[in-house]
Amino acid sequence: MTLLMNVPLQSPEVPDREIFEYLLLGDLRQLLEETPRAETERWLLAVLDLLLVAHPRIVHSATAGTSDRTATWPPSEMNWPLNPLFFAKLQRLRDRLAHRAPYSLLSDEIRCDLAELFESATPSMA
Repeated sequence: MTLLMNVPLQSPEVPDREIFEYLLLGDLRQLLEETPRAETERWLLAVLDLLLVAHPRIVHSATAGTSDRTATWPPSEMNWPLNPLFFAKLQRLRDRLAHRAPYSLLSDEIRCDLAELFESATPSMA
């Protein structure tokens, strides 16, 4: 499944960092679909750590309404979850994984958020 087929990779409006974040969210979605195992949880932690590194930039652009490059990606029609609440969920999931606390309800919620995101990003075949 390649969702980036319609995104021009050399476009100045799509910085490499945002493409990387988009790919990581796809990886996160796939990992959340897998049966929970120790190996899967280690990968989840790694992906969440990488996603959360970008959190301050994302919160700033989402709350300040900046017109810099971060505000141009992803396109608004993709319904991208660049809001602090979404990343707070990711942080809570990361913390629960790190502390070996139950996380299935939160992971289901995030999985649904990601499914909605990727369905809205996929062109309809009508």
